[in-house]
Amino acid sequence: MKKRKAGKYIDVVKTEECKSVKITVNVDDDLYETLAEAGRQHIIKDKKACFEYALNKALLEMLEELK
Repeated sequence: MKKRKAGKYIDVVKTEECKSVKITVNVDDDLYETLAEAGRQHIIKDKKACFEYALNKALLEMLEELK
């Protein structure tokens, strides 16, 4: 596990249970690349979306390490 820097933390303020769904789709390569680029452009301009992406990615990686 990686060491944390002193003074750097995330404080969980509130949690909620919610129903969710996982969707699996097939798309051709051109559409995949187009959507990936559109998403990249959106995230670059949106600090909140960038933070949420990074946080979700970190949580998923941590979950995989714990398995």
